[in-house]
Amino acid sequence: MKFVWTIFLLVIGTVSAMAQTDVDRRQNASASGFVDVHVPNGSVHLVGVPNLDVRVQGHVLGTALQLSGSDELTTVRVAQGRANLTVWVPMNSRVEIRGDSLDVAVSDMKGILRVHTVQGAVRVSDAPREVQVDTRAGAVHLEVTGARVNVSSMQGRVVLKLKQTDANVSTVSGDVEVYGELINGQFKSVSGKMSVVAMSSRVNVSSGNGSVTLNLKGGEADVSTMSGRILAEGDRFVRGIFESYTGEIRFQSGPEKNGRLQFKAHGGAVNLNIPGTSNDVVVSTQTGAIHIQGEDFERGWIESRSGNVTFEGNVSQSGALDVQTDGSVALLLPETVDASFRISSEGGKIENAFGTAPENGTLDFKTGKGQAWINVKSRSDVWVRKRVSDKPVEPRSEADILFDHAMALNADVSTDDRLNAFRKVLRADRTYAPAHHELAKLYMTKNTPTHRQWAQRALREAMRLDPDNVTYAVTMGDLMWVQGFWFNAEQQYEKVLDVAPQNAHAAYKIGQHKLINALKYSDMTHLDQTQGDGRMNAHWMEWQEWSEKDLVRAKIFLRRSMDSDPTYRDAYYQLGLLYLESGRPDSLLVISQQLLKQVPNDKDALLFSGLGAQRLGKMDAAFDFYSRALAQMSDDERQMMESVDLIATDEERADIARDADGLDRFWRAKDPLFLTTYSEQHLEHYGRIAYANLRFGRPEHNVVGWQTDMGSAYIKYGHFLGRNSKRGDFGLPVGQFVPSAVDRSMASLTFGAPSLSANHATEGQTETWFYEDFQLVFRMSDGFGGDLFEDEKQIARFSDPYQGVKYHMPFQAAAFREQDSVRIELAYALPKSKLGPDETGSANLQDGVFLFDLNWQPTYRNVSKAKVMLSTRSDSAETLADSLRKNNLLSIRKIRVSPGDYRLIGETRDVHSGAIGTFRIARQFGFLDTTLMASDLMLASYITSETPFPEARDDLEIVPQPNRTFTQSEPVYVYLEMYNLTRDEFGKSKYAIAYRVGAPEEDEIDPALFMPVNYEQGFVQFDVIAETEPALAPRDPFAALPDDQTVERNSVQGTSEQNQNWTQHARKQLRAPSQYKVKYVLPKSQFSEILKNVAQQGVQMETVVTAEYEGQRRDDLTYLHVDVSQVPAGIHKLSLQIHDHHTGHMVNREVLFRIIE
Repeated sequence: MKFVWTIFLLVIGTVSAMAQTDVDRRQNASASGFVDVHVPNGSVHLVGVPNLDVRVQGHVLGTALQLSGSDELTTVRVAQGRANLTVWVPMNSRVEIRGDSLDVAVSDMKGILRVHTVQGAVRVSDAPREVQVDTRAGAVHLEVTGARVNVSSMQGRVVLKLKQTDANVSTVSGDVEVYGELINGQFKSVSGKMSVVAMSSRVNVSSGNGSVTLNLKGGEADVSTMSGRILAEGDRFVRGIFESYTGEIRFQSGPEKNGRLQFKAHGGAVNLNIPGTSNDVVVSTQTGAIHIQGEDFERGWIESRSGNVTFEGNVSQSGALDVQTDGSVALLLPETVDASFRISSEGGKIENAFGTAPENGTLDFKTGKGQAWINVKSRSDVWVRKRVSDKPVEPRSEADILFDHAMALNADVSTDDRLNAFRKVLRADRTYAPAHHELAKLYMTKNTPTHRQWAQRALREAMRLDPDNVTYAVTMGDLMWVQGFWFNAEQQYEKVLDVAPQNAHAAYKIGQHKLINALKYSDMTHLDQTQGDGRMNAHWMEWQEWSEKDLVRAKIFLRRSMDSDPTYRDAYYQLGLLYLESGRPDSLLVISQQLLKQVPNDKDALLFSGLGAQRLGKMDAAFDFYSRALAQMSDDERQMMESVDLIATDEERADIARDADGLDRFWRAKDPLFLTTYSEQHLEHYGRIAYANLRFGRPEHNVVGWQTDMGSAYIKYGHFLGRNSKRGDFGLPVGQFVPSAVDRSMASLTFGAPSLSANHATEGQTETWFYEDFQLVFRMSDGFGGDLFEDEKQIARFSDPYQGVKYHMPFQAAAFREQDSVRIELAYALPKSKLGPDETGSANLQDGVFLFDLNWQPTYRNVSKAKVMLSTRSDSAETLADSLRKNNLLSIRKIRVSPGDYRLIGETRDVHSGAIGTFRIARQFGFLDTTLMASDLMLASYITSETPFPEARDDLEIVPQPNRTFTQSEPVYVYLEMYNLTRDEFGKSKYAIAYRVGAPEEDEIDPALFMPVNYEQGFVQFDVIAETEPALAPRDPFAALPDDQTVERNSVQGTSEQNQNWTQHARKQLRAPSQYKVKYVLPKSQFSEILKNVAQQGVQMETVVTAEYEGQRRDDLTYLHVDVSQVPAGIHKLSLQIHDHHTGHMVNREVLFRIIE
């Protein structure tokens, strides 16, 4: 049984000349039908009217306007060029507008509207019931009522004026402004500014580092940012949630009765001004200061890890206020406050303006009837002051004032100015411990040995003044860490955990240290002279056992950190790295997803989710995660992710810089599978960057992974095939041990020879990465990265993720002239042995053909799906020819292109088995019109004429034979066309065609021409040697293989032993005489009147035959039937020479085919 797929495809060539045309055309349409408008450049003004037709009026500069369709679907299309059009449509139509640089204006529409542009402004007025706008850089302005609005933009500004509308807007860097009346609103941006001024039922706003301004009347609000500032005001809130990681939150409003306000920040300050209608207020920060002004609080919960808290106002008679922080607390209350107080401080002082003195760090007292409750728990100072005016009460001392001023300085102020601010505090009060602590943290950021010494002195003074302060103890561990004393730092963190078991940072740092050791000593060996009497008797020692023990402890402490603080991101990252290095990418994916539940849209969690999915082979999921991560990144971060400086050659970098499409061309050229909508090599690049940042980063030195030698090498070459670590000899006396400057940053070793069990660095440790034919050697200074000192300067290395399932499909791509274009008749064979049937016995296939120019600009793409029943019947009586056909599926396509140079790519993937058949060629398609030309020779298993005298290609039925393989019992058909034949003064053409079958040259033979060839690791030339020797008859070098078996093609440079044996076999089998008897059957040409030098029966029993033709056309066609019953098995070459007798011009064509017995 034969399966033939025939798909006719059209590619419209480039317009060679542009002329402006005025248009005014109409097309009947239904009241609510579809209207598809596609204009690449220019403008479209869409107007809704009560008529039942589509009218197009305007100017077109380029290809002609196409207006076609039926009542249900109307198409308005300008293929290329520029157009300025006004399009009137039935007002209830469903309209889709597409373009590149296209301005769109829409009015009086009542139906559904979708607009897709790259750039160009989009303006919509009146009230479509649904509006969707997708743009990259175009501005969007919508004024609608009662519609559902969806807007997606990369850079363009979005302005919405709405009434009774649901809106969903997302941008990357574009600003968003919303006014009016919302039912529900979803607004997202990575770095754009966002402003919402509206009446609303519910609003959700999220931003990366852009500011958010919110002015609402009523409803619910959910606002979150990473580093952007939040400014919110309004009234009658039912519920509000406001969250920022490092940005400031300012709020001035009040909820409805029984409402609830929640504010959460990490390092940003929270400033609230809430009137007396407030009900529930919840505020939490990590280090950010909290300042609240308000009256008649019903219930308030305020919590901060180390931020200072100020409350100005009063609590209602039945209300309650609860404050917990390690920082200081100031309560500024009216003289007539009526409350019961419980105030405790574990290390600070308590000052009470209402007269009652504290006892043992606790203060309990009442004022008035004591109906309200105020509960304060702090590790620092607490002041309870009487508010005598509307202005805040000043802190108790000059040092307090100066300290508050210094803490208010943000990161935009230089480090030196911030240092001077805290020095002023100490000049006012040398015993002010928090100022010493802040000085130490700032000195550490300078990252020099001198400043680290100053930090140590300042921190010791803070701990002397406040010895029980846990925060100071944690900072001392951090200082030891950046000094490189990792063992001492670990001990310090353990002391912290003794007094504060839930301290997430201390647990994390211990886990990180254990993981560094585990990774550092994995795959490590060294020559231990302490185990022998000299180097010759030394003992080789492996460290894998120690590495595994450290991995176990690392996992325990990292898990403990996550349990203590579920939002502590670094603990998730390091535990994910641990799982990845342990060969468990599925666990990396799980850990990253857990973090995303705690910190939604965390870009690093998304990035590492992509890495985990990619390692699991889940490419679609990886693409989704990487895309989401890029959307959360800043411009600088995205630029780093997209940079190819490490992997591109000088020539490629120059091409990338040439225009805006350069980077896309770069990745297209490396794409191993065009059936997918993404480049797997691009995903691999993202994955390498993600791994480099996860594995080789040094956050304590503010160095990301790609900036290290190991990180940049990993990005360039990918994962190593093997790795080995070696460290210096142990037998050296300690006095002779001289570590390099970089090695002094190492932590102490807690195992090994006793002389090195303290804080001593090691000398001479190296790590080697092995690749196919080169290696990289690094000098190690810590467990996370090393300095490259031995590099072969190889070009960037990428592997094909599909190399294990890919095979080269036998194919034919024959080019024929067709008016001003070229018709490519493409056929390829799919071996059934590569296809896996589903439960119904069918193969589910993805089939795609792609065309690019030589610069990898896409000119054609067509991907289809097919379900083909695979026959399971066996017929013992079938002929070899039947078996040959039955074991392959045949795919046939016709493509029309403009003349030019192209890259033609075909791909077919079986969904069930995963096998991917492919071919790729780069060639010129085109014919001159001034001299004799000929088409390609198309081999076929069957050609028959549907008319007595065929005059065109469509008069013939041709079944191509893409695997070029025939049996001796079946004919070989060849089809060709001739162009530009010269006619004499009587209008007659006269030409001859010489046919010859002979042996090919050895460099012409490729197994992929005749059978599927597997790609194990890539593409190389596989040599087959053909020689001539009259004493031997030709034999088929593939005769020992079944006709559906594939040949393995090895990609490693050089010739493998298997390849050598196969080539030697081919040399022996292909010794053939240069000529032998062959039978030709020449059909009568449709344009010929005389056939000379050929017997009347049309048969010639010679190796070479010349047929002469006379006709009346400039272009002619013919086909040849070759009887190969006497041709020996083997590979043969059919050569044709066409000779125009009027001009003497000649053209040659040839094709290889295979005969099996």
